[in-house]
Amino acid sequence: MASKPELERLVSATERTVLEKKELVMNNIEEENKNLQAPDGEEIKGGGLQPTEALKQFFNHVSLFSAPGISNAEVVELSMTDTIGAAIEKLFIQKVMGAPVRDPHQTGSLPLTDQYVGLLDFASLVLWALERFEEAEAGLIHEPKLTTQSPESNFQREGPKESREDFFGLLDKLDHVKSTQVSTMASSFRWGPFFPVRPEDTLLHVLLILSKHRLKAVPVVDAESSKCVRAFITQNVALHLLLQCEGLPWFETIAGKEIRNAGFETEYNAEQLVFVHGDETLVTALHAMWKYRISGVPILDRPSKRLIGNIRYCDLLILLEDAQVFSKRNELLAQDFLKEHADDDGDHLQGTPLQEDFGAAISAAALSLANVKTPPMQDPVTFSSSDTMKEAMQKLFRARSDRGFIVDDVAS
Repeated sequence: MASKPELERLVSATERTVLEKKELVMNNIEEENKNLQAPDGEEIKGGGLQPTEALKQFFNHVSLFSAPGISNAEVVELSMTDTIGAAIEKLFIQKVMGAPVRDPHQTGSLPLTDQYVGLLDFASLVLWALERFEEAEAGLIHEPKLTTQSPESNFQREGPKESREDFFGLLDKLDHVKSTQVSTMASSFRWGPFFPVRPEDTLLHVLLILSKHRLKAVPVVDAESSKCVRAFITQNVALHLLLQCEGLPWFETIAGKEIRNAGFETEYNAEQLVFVHGDETLVTALHAMWKYRISGVPILDRPSKRLIGNIRYCDLLILLEDAQVFSKRNELLAQDFLKEHADDDGDHLQGTPLQEDFGAAISAAALSLANVKTPPMQDPVTFSSSDTMKEAMQKLFRARSDRGFIVDDVAS
């Protein structure tokens, strides 16, 4: 059995894969548990520790610093004094789904982590602007007529500027919307909290933060770097980490439980389910995402009440890239939007989670909106009540999805 300093040195070696580190930690835990007795005579495979405690020990032995690729890319940042228009264009051009927001009024003498105020989703900015567009068209915002010539924008796109009847064209015409500062989003609680971790923190620490605060991503900061945020650990990466434990007795004990026994299917959850019918408009689905602060809304067929698709944060890119869809968002039915863009999404990723490159997943690229294969809108991730927790995690990971739906029956 390796000593604690020796074990920490072995699992911190960047040339070792997570699977190799898993074997090292597992063997060490098994050795420690040989002489432990299970409580009340209960037989526990793999030693005397309860499965949850054994998992905690495993993740508490692996630091973020040991993960390759943790600083693969630059991180896009926003400032509280940036305008909404500039922030949307910046994130759209960079094709990232979110960015940390820095407070420029905080001095450099403060800890770097205190200079950030939160994480802001690209989709939240777009949805905020769309809500203002609807208010302007309804006459609730006093602006110049929407048919007036728009000023030039820094955003570069193909086609003559005078024909810009798209999202950015309307944004240019509504200066009150475009020039509003990003700090406005704080008053409506539209950005997530900033709970950073450091490379020396353990994977257990990250998993606890993601779970406790229900975050989509945790920033990794480096106090020695002038660029404070160096990477992100996302929910999908967390699933990857959990699935690295596949085959371990203590993981299988927990992950082998069926969804019906995990507390997801409750009367409260059913009553709180937000959905839009397919014969309702696209803008209705967008408004639901804004109103209920959800990153995706299921689309149901009204007669049969069956799930026919879902519209997600990442699908908002279509409105910015397709002027025709944007212009008819108030008339286009949600079900028609699903059909028209059925072929726009990438194919399902192949291979098992254990075959994926862990190092490539932990980087700023994990927040990328570009070159990310997601399931088509008409093919959301679904589970049956008899699926195990591990099967559900595998489905979500392979689909690169942050949500799935429990349905009455799933086609085989």
